[in-house]
Amino acid sequence: MHAVRELIILRDQVEISRQELLRLVENHGMQDYKVLQHSRILDELINEYYQCTSVIHKQHVT
Repeated sequence: MHAVRELIILRDQVEISRQELLRLVENHGMQDYKVLQHSRILDELINEYYQCTSVIHKQHVT
């Protein structure tokens, strides 16, 4: 159950980070360093989210 809670938190963090990235793009343009930095943060959150979904899936399969 802890993994499901973590997944929900990660999903919310991904959405918040996505909205922030869109705001940065709007204010600074696609080529700005801040946009690149935040894009990397969002990528890390998305990767963490999918790793968590993989763990949950394996728990339910076995």
